[in-house]
Amino acid sequence: MTNQTVTTSTPSGRSVSAVLATPDATPAAAVILIHAFQGLTDEFKAYAPVYADAGYLALAIDLYDGKVASGYEDGFEMMNALNADEAHETCATWVHWLRGHEACTGKVGSVGWCFGGRWSLNTSIAAPV
Repeated sequence: MTNQTVTTSTPSGRSVSAVLATPDATPAAAVILIHAFQGLTDEFKAYAPVYADAGYLALAIDLYDGKVASGYEDGFEMMNALNADEAHETCATWVHWLRGHEACTGKVGSVGWCFGGRWSLNTSIAAPV
């Protein structure tokens, strides 16, 4: 299994990044992992290799452009300040990116924690998974 930071561009030209964990056997079905309101913390990055160990191409995406909350109040402020249009575009961009990845079978799912659970649903609406 390998674990790496990857970047791509959205259709509007924004650069977005994520943590990709590749299982030992590929091609594999992929799963997008969406962080809670604190951002893509080390805790949420650590889920990618867990999913890869289970056989998935796992991508932990970042909806906060690298920002991580320093506490609950900060996290809630970041969550409430999120630009929903940009977040939808980010999610859809990663779905399309995964479907075109050489290690992916073309099957993509999503999972999220708390705030990320809502964005997991939004991902499936923005780009059906």
